[in-house]
Amino acid sequence: MSASSQRGIGSPTALLFSAQRRGVLPLTSVCNMNCLFCSHRFNPPGVKVLRLPPRPLAEVEESLAWLSGSKVVIGESVTRIIEGEPFTHPQIMEILTLLRRRFPEKLLAITSNGSLLDERRVKELAKLAPVELTISLNSANPRGRAFLMRDRQPEAVMAALRELAGVGLPFHGSIVAMPHLVGWEDLQATIGFLDRVGARTVRVFLPGFTRLTPPELRFPRDLPDQLQAFLAELRQKVTVPLLLEPPPVRDVEAVVEGVISSSPADGEGVRPGDVILAVDGMAPFSRVQAFQLVLAAARPRLLLRRGEALLEVTLDKEAGESSGLAMLYDLDPGIMGEIERALATGQDGRAKPASRRQPSRGYGPGKGGRCAEETLLLASSLGAPALRAGLAKKGIPLTPYPVENGFFGGSIGAAGLLVVQDFIAAIQKVQEKAHGRYRRALLPGRPFDEKGHDLVGRSYLEIEEVTGIRVEVLGEC
Repeated sequence: MSASSQRGIGSPTALLFSAQRRGVLPLTSVCNMNCLFCSHRFNPPGVKVLRLPPRPLAEVEESLAWLSGSKVVIGESVTRIIEGEPFTHPQIMEILTLLRRRFPEKLLAITSNGSLLDERRVKELAKLAPVELTISLNSANPRGRAFLMRDRQPEAVMAALRELAGVGLPFHGSIVAMPHLVGWEDLQATIGFLDRVGARTVRVFLPGFTRLTPPELRFPRDLPDQLQAFLAELRQKVTVPLLLEPPPVRDVEAVVEGVISSSPADGEGVRPGDVILAVDGMAPFSRVQAFQLVLAAARPRLLLRRGEALLEVTLDKEAGESSGLAMLYDLDPGIMGEIERALATGQDGRAKPASRRQPSRGYGPGKGGRCAEETLLLASSLGAPALRAGLAKKGIPLTPYPVENGFFGGSIGAAGLLVVQDFIAAIQKVQEKAHGRYRRALLPGRPFDEKGHDLVGRSYLEIEEVTGIRVEVLGEC
């Protein structure tokens, strides 16, 4: 990548520091596959990302002081750094051994396409426990996997999954659903295979496409509804929890989506569809909070609603240990607190640009009702339904306005892929209809990095300059 193409995304050192501060350890952008659904294949020009060659062992060792969190995440694309296949790194096992020596108790969470796992490597991984793998399988049919991923040895991953099960290494399955290309039977057979070999969960991802994706690779508009109905029916035939991504949530009720076999929740008879009403006497605001409360607690006592019945169970687990509950992501209650604090401020003064997640110091006390009338809350099209439900539950007098992604276009609706120009277009459109009523806009934080820049390197402060209204960036929504 040229220096000019990196402008606006910060130095590689800064990006690596930012990733590792979130518990993510980037190792390489090299990948041995060429997936049809790869999110980087049809990006519009101008997207600022960083490609890494395999990082030297000495550099990785030196950077371990930056790592934070209870686990080390490897191979998961959650930053601007393009994540490749971890096992293409020529020193991957040395790095994992180094991590285990440095962090004896931390979970090593590795996402891989599984093609480079063999019996020897699986046994080596088992010695480094706790290790948890997420395997991007996508098709259990060799022809289907070869077609979708350009895998030249598609049978190898199926053997590797059986090896993982044989040594007791926990793993999850990942599938990008492309039934419009490989058929619904292929998807069902792939989920069935993962269920039989002991996957703890299976995440089924709806494929996305941009305005530059060729028509033959785009999915029909009714695929999300078809996929949701398909998985609902399939859940009656398999035991593995099936989680659809992005999650199709329109409420913040703490519903259990699935239960991992032989887990504490499974042992106490918790079932999919149960609603968590309380954790140790505390009523959770959302699925996210319920999951967090259960994870953090030792022997948590759960009050559940199952149909019309109420029941209590106590999960035999330690603090921080997995409960076995599988739940969809809906809404972090911290967002509600940020919105409430924003509405408690007035409209005078300028925002504090040095910290994009803090309310502007210049805001003085204001009347909540008037602030609500003059405040525009923007959200991604995917996040707006859950946010709307959370606001209603809290009694906050705002309605989120979903922002259309004009930059990527196509089916893209995630908050993290919105850019400054999308927000400007949305505000101008709303202001025209509202006759310029809004004086402030609240934006989701996920599209912006620590410096307040979007994926093309533009600052969120440009939104304020162009639209003429106050802008405040909240957490992820």
